[in-house]
Amino acid sequence: MKAATHAAFAGVVGVTAAGFGAHPGTVGAGALLLGALLPDVDTAHSGLGRWVRPVSTRLERKFGHRTLTHSLLGTLVVACVFSWLLLLNPAALVWLLIGYLSHLLLDTANVSGVPLLWPWRLQFWLVGNRAWRVPYGSPQEFVWFGVFCAVGAALTPLSIDGASTRGFTGSSRRLTGRCRTICGGPTRMRSLRWSTGRTCLRGRA
Repeated sequence: MKAATHAAFAGVVGVTAAGFGAHPGTVGAGALLLGALLPDVDTAHSGLGRWVRPVSTRLERKFGHRTLTHSLLGTLVVACVFSWLLLLNPAALVWLLIGYLSHLLLDTANVSGVPLLWPWRLQFWLVGNRAWRVPYGSPQEFVWFGVFCAVGAALTPLSIDGASTRGFTGSSRRLTGRCRTICGGPTRMRSLRWSTGRTCLRGRA
């Protein structure tokens, strides 16, 4: 997948987490984005690889693309490399690893799959049917990118935690309350008319 697709998917992950009360914040969001792009540091042709070309070129020559950095072993290496964040901002390390794992998960939808158990060369795919897998840079990937952007934009207002809004829980409660108000309106009106009618009858009697 392209860097933009990984970034959009990471955005969906962050917005969803915020909706359930786990807000990444500015630093966490940056760490989440970095983690989502970091596995492709093993190739100089990726968005991040172009910025760190000496490192990406050496990694690609030594290991190849989608090997070490796209495995659980690579995730452990990244956790060790960035372990210094535990002293400054432990949450940032958590968001970095979440972004990293989101990259691996999304790449399982790709045609080539992901060698999660590298150096054991066993590929993992999200779907078994090759026809349903997403080729790199294809129109299918563009559709996925659009879906991620649309979902992220739709969930963002619902995930905001403010004075009158409390994430997905608060949004669902407000929606339920409105439905009850709308559905309960005619019932209350009928009750009011019935009680008014009874009062009028008593008055005549």
